[in-house]
Amino acid sequence: MAGLLTLGDAMCSFNPAYGHGMTVAAQQAIALAAVLRRHGAASSAMSRDYYAAAASAIETPWQLAVGNDFAYPATSGPRPAGTSFRNWYAARVARASQQVPDLKDTFFGVLQLVVPPQNLTSPAVAIQAIRRGGRAPEPVASRVS
Repeated sequence: MAGLLTLGDAMCSFNPAYGHGMTVAAQQAIALAAVLRRHGAASSAMSRDYYAAAASAIETPWQLAVGNDFAYPATSGPRPAGTSFRNWYAARVARASQQVPDLKDTFFGVLQLVVPPQNLTSPAVAIQAIRRGGRAPEPVASRVS
């Protein structure tokens, strides 16, 4: 039907465990407002611009979700290229972030969609991931008195 657009779960629904659905819907609403301001009225050009902006809002969280899903052997379907490497790297960053506070802020900021994902590939992050992301730190033994 002419004059209608989709956003939020009607366009792309996420596993609620990742916590991305509401953020992406809000980003799409912001994109819609910007496109409407730019175009002034509904039109096919406005729709194209909106859907391009909405797709951009979906791209990163979708890659995060799909990549994480493929960390589980029971996940079926076509595995996107580079998924194994991204999961290997993400695991190293996650383990290193347990020891490096700044890295923790970056890692969780990306997962929460408030830090650009490119920050995880900076040389400083990559070095920490390689140096400190090999094994999970040993748990601290608790004392029972």
